[in-house]
Amino acid sequence: MLKLLSLLILALYAILPTSPVQKALADMETGMDANMLAYLNWFIPFDNARDITLVWLNCILAYYVYQMVKKIVMDYIIGKLLA
Repeated sequence: MLKLLSLLILALYAILPTSPVQKALADMETGMDANMLAYLNWFIPFDNARDITLVWLNCILAYYVYQMVKKIVMDYIIGKLLA
């Protein structure tokens, strides 16, 4: 069963391309000037958007961890009071 599963995963892996953005990068090199990305980044600050998104995701993660710890602690306290 394990060998069958590993063969299935290897077959699916062989179907996938080496890079999902390989075609897009090749088209960008031939059809668009490389400096165009710098101009686009001036209008849409991708680096700032990435940093803001990472901070937001970290805040959401911290909130979920806080909620989980609070639930575990409260369940423990309530369990001790009822026991």
